Amino acid sequence: MLTIRNLHVNSGKKEILKGITLHIKKGETHFLMGPNGAGKSTLGMALMGHPDFDVTKGTLFFNAKNITRFAPEERAKLGLFLAFQHPLEFEGIRLYSFLRNIAVKNNKAVFLPAVFYSALEKNLLSLGMGREFAERYLNLGFSGGEKKKTEILQLLEAKPKFAILDEIDSGLDAESLLRVTKAMAALTRNGDLSLLVITHNARTAKYLPPRKVHVMVGGRIIASGERNLINKIDKHGYKIFK
Repeated sequence: MLTIRNLHVNSGKKEILKGITLHIKKGETHFLMGPNGAGKSTLGMALMGHPDFDVTKGTLFFNAKNITRFAPEERAKLGLFLAFQHPLEFEGIRLYSFLRNIAVKNNKAVFLPAVFYSALEKNLLSLGMGREFAERYLNLGFSGGEKKKTEILQLLEAKPKFAILDEIDSGLDAESLLRVTKAMAALTRNGDLSLLVITHNARTAKYLPPRKVHVMVGGRIIASGERNLINKIDKHGYKIFK
């Protein structure tokens, strides 16, 4: 599904990622953990082709296709998706219109408004969001948790093959975290979605069990293991890896 080989990434003149190698198979969930400033979000941005992050060495393969120099929109069309750590607000763009546009482009068909709204309403309620959110401007005045749920709504409409969730759990209370992770777990169980989950939250693994856990420090992955690696981090912090 996704293969990263010896990836080096700069932001400006500063090297952030210093040789990342990773392979995530179809339907797998991998966690990426590490202290603040380790380069986790940089990896997410680089995977989506953000222009502020320059790949100086290494290659990215998605479904055996070299996408290292692909533009973000080309990667999205192939099935890559990034749920942002800090989603932006957009005045003048209603959530309903934005999500319907995603659904139309993804399915290459024009949905009747009533049919689309019925499906959207179901997703809103499953995430604990009221129907009124559909008429609000995209993320404008939303709480941190509501913005994260909106990112998941976009994922549900885009139906990607591979999603990077950048601290999607931050700002979510226990009930909201359960709702969001249940939605993700259902998609991975069906084999329809692979996930790279960037997180500090050990609780997330309770609802969304990872196949593998990776620890990033100083722009390098310095440890990889099974789910019990999270327990070690929760107990001892990252100092044991330095």
